[in-house]
Amino acid sequence: MLARDGWRRGGVTLDGLAAVLTWAVATPVALLLVHRLDLDPFSVAGVVMPVAVGAVGAAVILALLLRRQSELLIGVAAGGYAAWIGLTLSTALHGTPFGYGQMLGDSGRLVAQATKNMSTWSSADAFVQGLPTEYPPLYPWSVGHIANLVNRPAWTLFGEMQIVVMTVTIVLGYLLWRRLCIAPVAFAIVGIAPAIFSEPSKDYEFIALVVFVPWILATFAGLTRDRGGMHWLPAGIIGGLLVLTYQGFLLYAAAGLLVLLVLTWRASAARGRYLLHLLGVAVTAFVVSSWYVVPFVWTLLTDGGQRVSDLWESSAIVDRPMVLPFLEPTVLGVIQLVGLLGMVWYRRSTWWAQPLLLLLLGTYAYRVLFLLRTVYDNHNGYLQYTERPIAMILVSAGVLTAAEAAPGIARRVAAGPGRPGRAVVVVAVAVLVAWSGLQGWQGWVPAPRGLRDAVSGVGEPNQATLAHTEHLPGGGRTRFAPPGKGQRVFPTNDVTKVIRTELGKDAEPIVLSYDQRLFTFEPFFAYVAPNRLSANTLQRWDDRAAEIDKLTRINDPAEFAAASADTAFGGIDVFVLKPVGGQWTWRAASFDPAVFDPAYWYVEQLPDRTVVAVRQG
Repeated sequence: MLARDGWRRGGVTLDGLAAVLTWAVATPVALLLVHRLDLDPFSVAGVVMPVAVGAVGAAVILALLLRRQSELLIGVAAGGYAAWIGLTLSTALHGTPFGYGQMLGDSGRLVAQATKNMSTWSSADAFVQGLPTEYPPLYPWSVGHIANLVNRPAWTLFGEMQIVVMTVTIVLGYLLWRRLCIAPVAFAIVGIAPAIFSEPSKDYEFIALVVFVPWILATFAGLTRDRGGMHWLPAGIIGGLLVLTYQGFLLYAAAGLLVLLVLTWRASAARGRYLLHLLGVAVTAFVVSSWYVVPFVWTLLTDGGQRVSDLWESSAIVDRPMVLPFLEPTVLGVIQLVGLLGMVWYRRSTWWAQPLLLLLLGTYAYRVLFLLRTVYDNHNGYLQYTERPIAMILVSAGVLTAAEAAPGIARRVAAGPGRPGRAVVVVAVAVLVAWSGLQGWQGWVPAPRGLRDAVSGVGEPNQATLAHTEHLPGGGRTRFAPPGKGQRVFPTNDVTKVIRTELGKDAEPIVLSYDQRLFTFEPFFAYVAPNRLSANTLQRWDDRAAEIDKLTRINDPAEFAAASADTAFGGIDVFVLKPVGGQWTWRAASFDPAVFDPAYWYVEQLPDRTVVAVRQG
């Protein structure tokens, strides 16, 4: 059942080409439809339009598949599914220049990094000048340079980038799985992915999640070329791109991957060739990712760092310290239970069960290790994110198990009246993918769903809602902003005008700002990021915050001007602070307004409780 079939050249199948072509044609049509209909994403019509269009398209493709069951049509279905995701995301973001999320938190940090990447080709931190990034740079780096090409601010491109990446992921995942198994299995696995994890604000993680399992199987499971094994060069390039995009899933499964390499080497009839293959993959991946890895590691070794970002205490760790998704009474739970049992049952008789089982065990080992580490010093290693690869591995195994067992089940059923055929497989895959798409739809469209109309909206505000409630740099609202005040207003344009007027339009001041938005909209450098728990290790956030604390204890204006110009990490040229109770504050640090003497500072009070102090001279 898992044997590959149909025409193929170099691992590319005819249905794979059909998927790419369908996606390339249908996605622009979907985006044009959104533009022409011009629906409010908070209206009932805007919410249900993607479902209605998707239902019609799915019905047509399903009818064709039931009439003529061909791999080519499944490829068309995969490309159409990807385009439908683009239709849904585009509908959800219609009327806002922002992408999913907001200009704070992780989303804002990526935007700030893309803004910095507009002026550099090297690895660059989102906030602090001269530091390489710790977070994988490829995604914001790409956005920044595309923004240069099209002459637009980087922050206005994230919505479009999210649409492209989310849709491309389905097609790319289908192509990779299609190397290893038949079309219905490949489509089922990638089709279910949105039900596992599909946050468009982290689309770079979504593509890494969908790619990493088939990449590992094709690269390290010892498969020959004719069985889907991948040459070391493209495998190494993909590995390097994974490191540059989001390396977390590889790190979580690293222990299991190491065991897989050893067992595959021992079982190989050509051990030397397998070792050369591994060397080629490793060297290629290192070369591809070196412009990110080498600067970070070198700076960490020479200048040191303070890792604080994994001190963030996610509620998921307390709610689910040990995840056992295969015991949940849900559709995904059933698929994952089948996957777990299948990995154990088929571990000695199939090429895929043991590798997937090792990846699963390695990821669980990582989770347990960092549960212990959390007890020791609260560094959790982002263990909460292991839920995503665990689910992806189990679902992949569940679909592969069903495909492996299907011929035997069919033979048993054949003794009774009515023999099931491939139509059953087609319908089963269609139902699963449709269900998964609807799970994604619920999180992709703004919530409460249908808020604008005279109905009770459904759901809590989500990342799509934030894209419409975020204020523009000048303080204005987006076109379809829902009722209410929206998010906190930060007067970005007013702050920028003060800085540029005092220092010149080409100045690159070091700014201490209480709000991250300044660095997402403008290419200013920060003395330190406002958010401690998302700070680059190389920033040495706690040490920099300690320098700020020293400044708050200075009451003499001359002494303050001198000290703030010569801290342990350089000078601060601009303070953007919030007036609170007679003090000017940055986070919990409070400054006496009197130290910003006009002899040393130009000070301007702005709307929205913001004060700007620019160093004179």
